[in-house]
Amino acid sequence: MNKVKIYFCLFLFIISFLYVGELFNKVNIFDYLMGNNKTILSNSINNNFNDSKQVFEENNESSINDKSPIVYFYNTHDTEEYKSNVYNITPNVKTVSQMLREELEEDNIYSVVEEQSIKKGLDKLGYDYSGTYEISLNYLKEKKEKYDTLKYYFDIHRDSVKGENSRTTIDGKSYAKIMFLIGKNHDNYKKNVSNVKIMEEYLNKHYKGILRSTYYQPLYAYNQDYAETMFLVEFGGVDNTLEELYNSAVALADAINYYIGGDYEE
Repeated sequence: MNKVKIYFCLFLFIISFLYVGELFNKVNIFDYLMGNNKTILSNSINNNFNDSKQVFEENNESSINDKSPIVYFYNTHDTEEYKSNVYNITPNVKTVSQMLREELEEDNIYSVVEEQSIKKGLDKLGYDYSGTYEISLNYLKEKKEKYDTLKYYFDIHRDSVKGENSRTTIDGKSYAKIMFLIGKNHDNYKKNVSNVKIMEEYLNKHYKGILRSTYYQPLYAYNQDYAETMFLVEFGGVDNTLEELYNSAVALADAINYYIGGDYEE
């Protein structure tokens, strides 16, 4: 009988561990780890399973139905990762999207992060990797149909730059460098450019050195022909740390807030 109890306890422990690991990926653990007085992770671990499940669901997409989201974050290349990790959790571009979502929410700007897998979309249609932008556009259109309040669209990528080319220090803090990419292969790209410049001016003023020079690609549109408020952001490089990603997410969220005329205070 004692053996049965032991095995049962081990089973519950394993299930709880796996669940918390999944929760660790979903909620804003990066804020907790960065020492920003966020307690979601500790609450999730200390509370029972049902309380943790509620925390997870509150952070899920379904919880924003009544909040009129205006920003959509997605990742056309959603498997792009960063080398550094915390507790064996490897951050990727979806992690960055979640960081941005949560930073904006603190200013009462609500957003949606795309959770669907690009690879599954490719496999479903029998496409190779070159079809990623078509898949991400399909997902975007689905979300726009679901949330007709969406106005601003951010495709977050990770660049291939390494080492010091991917980071900068501002007022003693280390940041992942950010670069906007403009696809010029459509008629209205200049409107995309003018909108990017608003955020660039803000970042150059308040986070001097965080930007790499905007890259212009004449051969592609990168779905920016969908809307003049469509942005592609190269967020750091392979060697950036979780702390650097978080610091830059705060900076970019500030710039987005300023751009859309939110609750930003000078």
